[in-house]
Amino acid sequence: MQRVIILIFTMAISFAAMAKKETYKISIRILNNRDSMLIMGNYYAQGTYALDTAYLDSKGRFVFSSTTD
Repeated sequence: MQRVIILIFTMAISFAAMAKKETYKISIRILNNRDSMLIMGNYYAQGTYALDTAYLDSKGRFVFSSTTD
């Protein structure tokens, strides 16, 4: 349930960022996480679409970014 809430929050922020054509950087930390990859996606019509992928960094965070750092 926590992942679903985080995914919805992340999608809302990313859609707002894309609508303004600005850059974004979203950092997420999930406690007791066992995965090393997090996919940001959305539903549209009858499909599911991946928008961005974040990998676990050395600080234990997932970072979505519109620019490469």
